[in-house]
Amino acid sequence: MKKVFSLLLCGILVISLVSGCGCNKKEDEQNNEVNESTNTKIKDTIVEGLDIIDFVVIFENNISEVYYTVENNKDEAITFNQIECIMYDKSDKIIYSFVKELGTIEPGDSIDISGKFDINLTKVAKVEYSLK
Repeated sequence: MKKVFSLLLCGILVISLVSGCGCNKKEDEQNNEVNESTNTKIKDTIVEGLDIIDFVVIFENNISEVYYTVENNKDEAITFNQIECIMYDKSDKIIYSFVKELGTIEPGDSIDISGKFDINLTKVAKVEYSLK
């Protein structure tokens, strides 16, 4: 009786190990892909007296969110109507560009710029800004 019980228990253990205990590995991998996000950061720069800092692209759920800050560290107010952000890949090919309204930035003040785009911008290697 003990041998039958032992063999039955060993059989159940072997079957559960072979079947993977009901775990669907493929489904887990797909869920991880959907929840992953990717960030890209670009070095700070100065354009026409304005510091452009903290440029980052966050790619999540097939949407790229672009953020950067424009700071005026001069002693006088600076006025520009627009700022254009042109993003390049490693081979200096333009990936995407967008324009945002800027206005007047008082000394010591900053303006946060952001945008959402339905394109993957994580391959950005270089950014140029144009003030108008």
